[in-house]
Parts: sequence; structure tokens; C-alpha cells
Amino acid sequence: MTGIVNSVERSIISALEEKEKEVERIINCYEHIQSKHNDDDSLEKIRERRLRELENYHRERHQYLAKGHGVLNEVYNDKDFFDICKRSNLLVIHFYRPSTVRCQKVDGYLSKLSEIHFKILFVKLNVERAPFVSERLKIWCIPTIAMVKDSKVIHSIIGLDELGGDEFSQEDFEAVIDRYLK
Repeated sequence: MTGIVNSVERSIISALEEKEKEVERIINCYEHIQSKHNDDDSLEKIRERRLRELENYHRERHQYLAKGHGVLNEVYNDKDFFDICKRSNLLVIHFYRPSTVRCQKVDGYLSKLSEIHFKILFVKLNVERAPFVSERLKIWCIPTIAMVKDSKVIHSIIGLDELGGDEFSQEDFEAVIDRYLK
């Protein structure tokens, strides 16, 4: 009789162990579904945060573009120079002469950089049309690029030596701007 009892006990224990394994599989499956759901929630939160960041970025960019940022602005006289300088607390001002070849290269790079660095107002001023500003800022070499922060000239690139001479690159130019206006 004990043999039958032992056999029945083993059968019951075996059946219970099988049921326990089945319950564990169901629990594991549920936990997997739950963790996936939590991951989806966290991904949704990340997506929403990124969407808000992009909306803020585009709103800010639009505000700057409305003030004349994002392009290389040409100023034609002393009065316009002072008016445009009031639009921003960060400026890059290119003092140029149309007949200087180096100035044309600088203009090309500034046009590209103005699109990238939309928080900085990029301006070019013909020194022959704005003698007061040129004298006041002691512009004696062409090209001169002034970096202005909070209405103060914080750095000037006089000539192209600081940028590496005539063969300077846009990256060289951008590195100097980043150093002083970031």
C-alpha cells in the first residue's frame, strides 16, 4: 500500500510542479508585457519632451529670423549701423571694401555661418560709406571682423592672420567665433 501512496504522492507532486511551472511562465509573460508597456510609456515621454524641445527651438529661431538673423545683413551708412546693432546682443561685424578680394571670401563664409549660428546677428559694413563708425572703432585694416557682445567689442580679427592667412577655412572662422561668442 505504501507503494501506491508513494506513487500517488509523486504523481500529485509532479502535477503540482507542472502547474507551478505553467504559472511561472504566465507570470513571466505578464511581467514581460508590463515592462514593454513601461518602456513604451517612457519612450512616449521621451518623444513628447523632444517634440517640445523642437517646438521651442523653432519658435526661438523664428523670433531671431524676424529680427534679421540668419542672413548676412548689409548696412549702408552710420545711422543704419547703430539701428541694426540694437537688434541683438551678439554680433559679428565685417568691415569691408568692395574692391578687396579677401572681403568677398569673408562674405561667403559669413553668409554660411549666419544660417548656422542664428542667435548671432551677422552684419557687413562698407567702410567707405560709414566713415564715422570706421574712425570711431579705429578700423585701419581691411578686412576687420569685430565680435560684439552686449554692445562691447570683445574681439577683432584684423586682417586674416588669426584665421591662418589667405587660405583660411570656414571651420577656422567658426572656431574663432565660437571662442568669443558662445
